[in-house]
Amino acid sequence: MKLTRENYYSQEANDYYFSMSMYKDFMECPYMAYHKYVVHDHTDGDKACFIMGNYAHTFFEGVKEHAEFIAQNSQHIISTRGANKGGSKAEFAKADLALNDIAKDDWFMDSMEGTHEEIMTVKYAGVDWKIRIDNINHKKRFFSDFKYVKSLHIKEKKPYYFNTDGEVALYPTEEDKEILTQRWIAIPFWESLGYWTRFALYQEIIRLNTGKIYEALMPVLTKETPPNRDIYSFNNPKRLMKELKSIEDNVPRILEYKKGKNLAQCGICEFCRKTKKINKIQVASSIV
Repeated sequence: MKLTRENYYSQEANDYYFSMSMYKDFMECPYMAYHKYVVHDHTDGDKACFIMGNYAHTFFEGVKEHAEFIAQNSQHIISTRGANKGGSKAEFAKADLALNDIAKDDWFMDSMEGTHEEIMTVKYAGVDWKIRIDNINHKKRFFSDFKYVKSLHIKEKKPYYFNTDGEVALYPTEEDKEILTQRWIAIPFWESLGYWTRFALYQEIIRLNTGKIYEALMPVLTKETPPNRDIYSFNNPKRLMKELKSIEDNVPRILEYKKGKNLAQCGICEFCRKTKKINKIQVASSIV
C-alpha cells in the first residue's frame, strides 16, 4: 500500500501498517487499542488537541499550507460569535503570538528547517511500519518533532518498575511486575508521553531507509504568557538502543493483542472508564 498525506491516517493504512501511535496505544491499554484498531468502535476523543497540534505544525510548513489548514478547519479555529466574530478563537490567537515570536529565533527556526511531513515505511521487527516525520533535514542529518506544551518544567509522577540492580523495566509484563520493585518517580513530559520510544523508532526507520543515522531534536514552545522555548536533543545511544530492544520484544505481544488475546484493561483511559462495570468492592488504603 502506497501512503500519501490523504490516506496516512485511514483505516486501511492502520490495517496494513504498524505506527508509533498504535504501538503506544497497545502498550498502554490493549483492550482500548483492540477496539480502536481492530473492532473500530472507538476513536480518540480529544479533537481540539489534534487541531491545535496541527495548527502549530503547519505554521512551519509555510504561509500557503497554514492558510489551507485554517480554511479546512475554520469551524474549530474561527470565532462565530461575540465581539471577536470572524477572528481567531482565543487559544489560536494566543498560539499566533507565540509562533510569530519564535519566528524571530534563529536557533529555533533552524531546528525546523527541512522537509515537512515526509512519510517513510519499512519492515522492522517482523512487521511493516509507517512514520510521518514533522521535519527532516537530509543535508544536516537531523529530524525534529515540534511540541506545543503547557510548560517546560511540569513533571508528572508515574510508577516505574526496577530490578535489584536498579535498572528500570520500560514495559514490564504482569509476571515481571510480581518480582520487580515499583517506585513512583517524577518525570518530564517527554518521558511521560513516550518520546524516547518515538525517537528511537523514527531514527531506526530513517536509518533503514537512508543508511545514515540522523540526530533527533525536539523544539518545544510553551503556552505560557510570555511563552518559553527550548530545543532538546535525544542523543543517547544507550537509551535509544534500549527502546528499540523493547519494541522488538513487544511486537509479538501486540500481534497477539490484535488477535483478541490477553486483552487486559488499564482501567484508566477514556474507553475503560466508559465501558467499566463494577465486579468487586475495592479495599480502601490507609497511611497508618
